[in-house]
Amino acid sequence: MTRSTLIYDGNCFFCTKCAEWFSTRSEGEIRASQSFTDEELASLSLSRNDVDAQVWWVEGPERFGGADGVGRALLTSKYSLVGRVLLWRAVLPVSRKVYAFVSSHRSWFSKLIRYFY
Repeated sequence: MTRSTLIYDGNCFFCTKCAEWFSTRSEGEIRASQSFTDEELASLSLSRNDVDAQVWWVEGPERFGGADGVGRALLTSKYSLVGRVLLWRAVLPVSRKVYAFVSSHRSWFSKLIRYFY
């Protein structure tokens, strides 16, 4: 079984809760982690700014950011159909716009979901 890594902004409550959600639904295939050193990120060809800007899905030498990373993560869960739809060529541009909106409003989404935790 391949263990992929979901790298996210650990300072963001919304990002952390989303990563935990993915990790618990991936049947052990995802290792959610935000605690990478700058050197470890550099070895993955990522920077701290990359991680602060969007989620990253790393599987072997391949890296996928933003909506592409979310779609790939969903493929490892029982929600793989949703992942396939998000990554579908006709839908991916919309997925990327929605991801950009959510990403730019992370503090608002963090406040919203704090009411549920």
